Amino acid sequence: MRVYALLLGILFTTGYGYAAQVAVSSLKANPATAVEPAATSPADGALDGVWYGGVLAPVTVESRTDGTRAAADSG
Repeated sequence: MRVYALLLGILFTTGYGYAAQVAVSSLKANPATAVEPAATSPADGALDGVWYGGVLAPVTVESRTDGTRAAADSG
């Protein structure tokens, strides 16, 4: 029974691989040309510019505890 499961898995994997290859190769008839995004740099020459959105403000994360801690269970 294990052999049949293995053969069925190989058959499905091969079938899905072939279907994916056919789908990808069908796109070669009308290939889309890749367009490189324009590089942006901050106006003031700083090195901390974000590629697609300018400069982000710094984020500060704060946490507060009430003096209680989570109990750790061993086991």
